[in-house]
Amino acid sequence: MVTLKSSSGGTAAGFHTSWRSTHASRRPSKWPCGPESISRFSYTSGRAGSRLTRSTDTERAAGCATSEATSRRRPLRSGNAAGRGSRPPPGRSWTSAPRSSDRWATTTSIGRTCFPPREPPPISRVPRWARCWGESRPLSGGSLVSFVKETKMPRQSMPAAPYDAVVVGAGPYGLSTAAHLIRRGLKVAVFGKTLEFWRRHMPKGMLLRSHWWATNLSDPAGDYSFDRFFHESRYKPCYPVPIDAFIEYGLWFQRHAVPNVDETYVTSIERGDGQFLLTLADGRVLRSAAVVMAIGLRYYAYQPEEFRGLPSEFVSHSSEHVDLDRFRGKRVVVVGGGQSAVEYAALLHEAGANVHLVSRRPVDWLPRDRFGERTFVERMRAPDAGIAPGWFNWILEHLPYLFHRLPQSTKDRAMVVHSKAWGAEWLRDRVLGKVTLHEGCIIASIGVSNGAVDVTLSSGDRIRADHVIFATGYQVDLSRLPMIDPALRARIKTHKGSPVLSDSFETTVPGLYFVGVSAWRASGPLYRFVLGCKAAAPCVARSIMRHQRRARARPGGIRSKRTPEPAKAAQADAALR
Repeated sequence: MVTLKSSSGGTAAGFHTSWRSTHASRRPSKWPCGPESISRFSYTSGRAGSRLTRSTDTERAAGCATSEATSRRRPLRSGNAAGRGSRPPPGRSWTSAPRSSDRWATTTSIGRTCFPPREPPPISRVPRWARCWGESRPLSGGSLVSFVKETKMPRQSMPAAPYDAVVVGAGPYGLSTAAHLIRRGLKVAVFGKTLEFWRRHMPKGMLLRSHWWATNLSDPAGDYSFDRFFHESRYKPCYPVPIDAFIEYGLWFQRHAVPNVDETYVTSIERGDGQFLLTLADGRVLRSAAVVMAIGLRYYAYQPEEFRGLPSEFVSHSSEHVDLDRFRGKRVVVVGGGQSAVEYAALLHEAGANVHLVSRRPVDWLPRDRFGERTFVERMRAPDAGIAPGWFNWILEHLPYLFHRLPQSTKDRAMVVHSKAWGAEWLRDRVLGKVTLHEGCIIASIGVSNGAVDVTLSSGDRIRADHVIFATGYQVDLSRLPMIDPALRARIKTHKGSPVLSDSFETTVPGLYFVGVSAWRASGPLYRFVLGCKAAAPCVARSIMRHQRRARARPGGIRSKRTPEPAKAAQADAALR
């Protein structure tokens, strides 16, 4: 607390106030501005530190002030003149003046000591409140106005973010997170085509391995569940769920819960001034306080490095094919041993293709789903869960934030076990005896000649085919996201290519979140499935809302923690003028 008093003992009008309240309520013109004004004030050291006092008009005209010794012995008057009672705090005095030990002091006829105008004090004498935060230097140019401009105003003059949050991606996780953010009253923008990956990168006729009751998107009130969709559409509850039904459900959810989805792509995301700067494909630029990356699987398609340079008309990833009728009568090699590879092999065969399935290990088949038929003992041994029966899956679903607390080494081991490739039981009859299986081997080489592909397996077998499809899954790697600015990506801590996240899915860059498959290594395998939406969406919304409340409670709103750049400080100074 700094108190400005007249040297005669009274309170100088308008100066008996704290530094914070004075800075917030008074214009800079009320404060001393330059050496000519500093000469009207005096700095005095005592046991309690330095103090700034102002002389009265009479004393300033006479160039005189009472001595420090006299001011220390003289009691302060009570009442309003004193401002704080009849006694000052220990070690302080309400009035002070230049020290009588000044070598240039003279004595008047009335016994008072006079002093010439004094120069600004050295650095060591500058009061603590007048120093820049975290530094021990005096005010720039001896002016408190410049101190306010350089230190505070650039932060307060930054434009407020037009959006509280921007969601990049309109898949299950993007729509669910946006629904929770909108319900909390935040200003939200969602960019991306609704369920684009499901509509344009998954084959027609595909079936979902999860039950319909474990494939709900999440909204705060639970008004837009799959069950309600069944009552309002031509689809009926069934297992397995056709992909067409899920796509229709996702579009229905978007129309009701997140009606305003902008289908423009985000081409660039940068960080600056405590906000995110997003550039869209149509040239628009906008700011947001938070960004939620719900980009799904599109950018993470994995294909062995040695086969990536081959012509796309002969070698491709499974995510590049929706309509498989184009392979009718063709010879196709499918590489992989999981659900995706086995289902593509079945669909290609049903589309009229001659299919070879190459798998590193023998294909493992899940047991027949007996949901609703299992006994009490069976359910105790392996309780029902949305992913699959079992205690591990049950814990992932009902304690969704527990996995994040485990050590990373434990997480990595759990991922290896949980990432084992399986084929659904209802695919067995569609593959065995209809697709040529090459189990326990890998592709040694691929060559293109005479409009065909020559595939050599590690077992020595050779296959001449028209096309090779790698159904080798997806691998999270942030370096493959083209929209993230390199400077921003360098600030995101990663582990094996995946972002390191907090328990609220926030990266090491404040305000940047990743949900969905991008979060599975940090937060658990639950988030590889649509089932994880009901845990991730409300958690992210709570975190963003918490940040917004804290930012709004601070003077000046959302501010950057970084020191303003000189150019931006100059812009802020121009705005003040």
